Amino acid sequence: MAATATLRAAAERLTRSLDRLRAAGFAAEGLVADADPIRAIDDALVLFPADEIVLATHPRGQSNWLAHDLVHRARLRYAQPIVHVVAAPKAELPL
Repeated sequence: MAATATLRAAAERLTRSLDRLRAAGFAAEGLVADADPIRAIDDALVLFPADEIVLATHPRGQSNWLAHDLVHRARLRYAQPIVHVVAAPKAELPL
């Protein structure tokens, strides 16, 4: 996928995610940022403060970020609580 198409797809996923979070009553903000999640968190925290950081990954065995110990590294690096949520496999998501 070309870089522009990748960014467009990421922006669409972000919009859907933020819409769902807000509809559920959460005050949620987000942006499409660096592909490295630690760098992306660093960049985001410069733009807006966060009470907590939510890391959403695929399940273990399907997640590149879990294989690289992202959640543990983030907990060591940031003062904010780190909440880790695991996305349901696509086959289990409602239409």
